[in-house]
Amino acid sequence: MDDYKAMLDELNPEIPELNKRIVYFLQSMAGEDYDGILLLTYPGIFDMVPKKILREKIASTFQSEDMAITMDVFDINYISKAIVAEDGRYVRVDYTLLMSLKIKEDLTLDEERRAEKKELFLKSFKVAYGKNQFWFEELTQSYCFHKKNSMIAIENEKSPQWTFLTYQPGAAMEMFIPKSVCLLLDAG
Repeated sequence: MDDYKAMLDELNPEIPELNKRIVYFLQSMAGEDYDGILLLTYPGIFDMVPKKILREKIASTFQSEDMAITMDVFDINYISKAIVAEDGRYVRVDYTLLMSLKIKEDLTLDEERRAEKKELFLKSFKVAYGKNQFWFEELTQSYCFHKKNSMIAIENEKSPQWTFLTYQPGAAMEMFIPKSVCLLLDAG
């Protein structure tokens, strides 16, 4: 994670405390540290979804009996300048992660059916993530892909230390972020 710290200091030298929080977030995600992830989640989200339920949802995603998910590599692609509004500061962070999914094989199916199921998964993932961003790793029998995401770092009255919210443009963001800030974030 020292590589991330050095990279972030280069990308975002103006806000070193945010860089530390991003590194902690990345460590929490890679280490499947659900409490660390929740600690860094924007607290306003808990007004809509209680923390306990969100923790259960995160844990169930990583601990499914039918599928094992791992996130191996993170790349920070872009960190915006801080947008200062009356009620706080906002920073957009675009990142790419390498995810791998190992789907439990249905041994009740014959070899031909299992091959058909695998082919269906391959086609579906290629459509969803793009043929250049997705591949099947034979050695681990895992479906792997690069996934680009964005999150908004927020520092305000509700979040005196930087916390994060997955960025999904649209009206739902305006429940947490002023519309004027959303417009600036949408612009990149």
